[in-house]
Amino acid sequence: MRSVRVLIAGAGPCGLGAALELLDAEPGGTADFLLVDPGSTPGGWAQSRTTAQGFTFDFGGHVLFPHKHYARFAELLRGLPLEWASSVPERGVDVDGCFLPYPAQRNLHRLPLHRLVRAIASVLLHRFRTRGTGGAQAEEQAHVRGAADGNMGRYLQTRFGHYVTKLLMQPLNQKQWAHQPAQLTDVWARHRSGSTVRNVADMDMGRMLRNLLAGTDDLGWTPETKVTYPAKGGSGAIWSAIARAIPDENIQLGTHIVSISLEDKTALLSTGETVQWEQLISTMPLDMLLRSIPERKEFRAKADQLVKARSRLFGFGVRGSMPHAYAGLHSCQVTSAEMPFWRVNFPMTVAEGNGPEGCYSVLCEVSEPGSVPARSAEALRAEVQQSLVRMGLLGKANTEVISTWEYTIEHGYPVPFLGRDTLLSEVQPLLESAGVYSRGRFGAWRYEISNQDHAYMQGVEVVRRILYRIPEETYGNAGAVNEAVAEQKVMKNFATAVRESVKSPVRVSAG
Repeated sequence: MRSVRVLIAGAGPCGLGAALELLDAEPGGTADFLLVDPGSTPGGWAQSRTTAQGFTFDFGGHVLFPHKHYARFAELLRGLPLEWASSVPERGVDVDGCFLPYPAQRNLHRLPLHRLVRAIASVLLHRFRTRGTGGAQAEEQAHVRGAADGNMGRYLQTRFGHYVTKLLMQPLNQKQWAHQPAQLTDVWARHRSGSTVRNVADMDMGRMLRNLLAGTDDLGWTPETKVTYPAKGGSGAIWSAIARAIPDENIQLGTHIVSISLEDKTALLSTGETVQWEQLISTMPLDMLLRSIPERKEFRAKADQLVKARSRLFGFGVRGSMPHAYAGLHSCQVTSAEMPFWRVNFPMTVAEGNGPEGCYSVLCEVSEPGSVPARSAEALRAEVQQSLVRMGLLGKANTEVISTWEYTIEHGYPVPFLGRDTLLSEVQPLLESAGVYSRGRFGAWRYEISNQDHAYMQGVEVVRRILYRIPEETYGNAGAVNEAVAEQKVMKNFATAVRESVKSPVRVSAG
């Protein structure tokens, strides 16, 4: 039986962040930990795949929007032996063939006249009806940094009124999450995922009317707004490069945890080996973690309450020129219920190295409820292709599809369901009292802190908590992190804690 101080489940951004922090904490770069992952390559949900024809597709539309809070993560990226591409993150929404730049709710002047009139009238009527009640401002004050568990359907109605919600916000959210907005909490909507606007941007009435009269777009980016991305290899290139810093004796790919005993502090691996651990950092999906602990039968009921969305990915590599209407776009969301995908990504716009010269690529994302069987791949593929033809992205003259790629991710999106935070507040302390820390995109089950930088820093911070008793910044303070609290404050707290730990070293132990 192998014994380690820390067992890490999952070699995605969170697990790799934890591993590197453990290595940094030990003189000579050696540490007593084991990192296991069921995949043959590191990266978790931030992996990429390259087809035989040379087209690279991410497991989703991954673009790096590093938070200002994470100077450490930005420094890590700068130090990687990678070439980088830089581009303006142009995005938009397709409303039955009409393109609205992101955020769409601020660019309603792009709608056809009959819809524009209804939208403006609906917004004005909504504002008139809520005048004197405080409206969105009063509702906002009732949620301190997203602490309350509000109804997403109500949130959208309060912010945008009936018609705009029905036309834009309801279908977009329902397609992404594969669940009705009324079934979701609004907490995630109040955060910024690294960009200058919230996950669900507010709609300023004055700005909307000015844009209408002037005929100008209110964009979520400027020509100076740039995002960086590997010039080749997709987002997966980042995590493969980071994983190379981990010694072979500390990482074991192609291996997953079969079962866990909290009483004995052991984990049975798929290789048949049993590992004794003092602390377990798990980045596996929380529902899978709970089901892997057979001695705690009550955990299974908790696992069944977690709600997820399955991601179905369809990639197409096309020889020819990108249709002019989509030139320069990173992604386009789609409202129509007749089209199965909620978002179309353009990997070669983000980095030309994502495909061969003289080509373009398209990656479609379809969300399905994780609680129902997956749809037939053949039927869904046919719908996706037909929809892309309708949008003018496939089937044009002088173009030819020369590469296809498909992938299904059972845990695609950690759905922010109503009651999520209450459930997490019950489960996570029970795990932590036994020395188990569930973090990362699906380990934390908090979409608002599931970006690549969020996940990486969750791994870093949980190790700091274990080694130095430093409170975690990201997991418990998503609002503060997403509002770009100064990194200097965090580093000052870290430096102080390290000095104190030198005076009184902390042994790794439960809790």
